Amino acid sequence: MNRHIKIVLALSVVLNMLLAGVLLGDISGRLVTPKTAVAAEPFDIGAQLAKLPQDKRDLFESLMGPAKKKMDDERSKIDAAKKVALELLKADSFDASAYLTQVDHINDMHMQMKRHIAKAVVELAKQLTQQERVIVAVIISHPPFTMPSLAPKQDNSSQVPER
Repeated sequence: MNRHIKIVLALSVVLNMLLAGVLLGDISGRLVTPKTAVAAEPFDIGAQLAKLPQDKRDLFESLMGPAKKKMDDERSKIDAAKKVALELLKADSFDASAYLTQVDHINDMHMQMKRHIAKAVVELAKQLTQQERVIVAVIISHPPFTMPSLAPKQDNSSQVPER
């Protein structure tokens, strides 16, 4: 009877380990790639802008174009400030106050960038109807904010043709 108990106990341990492996595998798979996730449709700003009358499209580009350029310039300054913060973090002797000051500076630059875009949106919205403002709201709610006329042109000459 002692031998039978050992066999049952060993079999139980093996089956429990197998069950635990299956459960952990299933849980980790859900955490990494949720089964309910659906790929988002690519956003077509051109199609949204086409819904606006031509004069409003021109107004959009005249107000938001410079704002977008300024936002890109500010974003590059923020990236540089983030590099400084990372260097402060990696330094041999960590200076907490300098690091926090740099992080506050980065946050201030983010707020300044957001305020600048908000002012451009206000100037634009003052000249639009409610239906046109809905279209603009759809456009600006899909980051990254890009404009067809300001988007960098893709150079396909360096691509290797597929075989």
